[in-house]
Amino acid sequence: ARLSARGTDQVPMVLREVVRVPVAPTSGAQDAAAELRQQIEGATPQDRERIIAKLVRSHVAAVLGHAGPDHIEMDTGFMAMGFDSLAVVELRNRLGTATGLALPATLLFEHPNPRALARHLDAEIPRPGPAATTPPQDLDPDPGTSVLDTLESASADEVLDFIRREFGR
Repeated sequence: ARLSARGTDQVPMVLREVVRVPVAPTSGAQDAAAELRQQIEGATPQDRERIIAKLVRSHVAAVLGHAGPDHIEMDTGFMAMGFDSLAVVELRNRLGTATGLALPATLLFEHPNPRALARHLDAEIPRPGPAATTPPQDLDPDPGTSVLDTLESASADEVLDFIRREFGR
């Protein structure tokens, strides 16, 4: 841990292949997630599924050292493909960067093949919602009305809008 905090230029040459130095997220990570969301924003459900499956297959191929995703079968288990614990973490991190999602360490164990993983990511990546047609109702209590009464009569969306307005996102 102490070596990784020093940076790769300070890690002894003999240990550079063993010690992994964490890299801080860059705007490139945000760009990759934004690009993916832009690709799937207006896509049909079939196109969205195809785009996410291609993303998964491409990253699986990269982690396994394949030249491309053509030989990655959607129903073959990750362990059968040769994934070890380091490869599992690397794939999870790559997909987290590409999607902008915080993915759990158990991701590949809960979704054991590319098809199951792509379906999970498809469900997790937010879909664009309809634009709000009316401004949120103001939850500031009327004079003579308690905050508790106002909150009890408000919908969940109104309460969340109030919280966002008062405390930020």
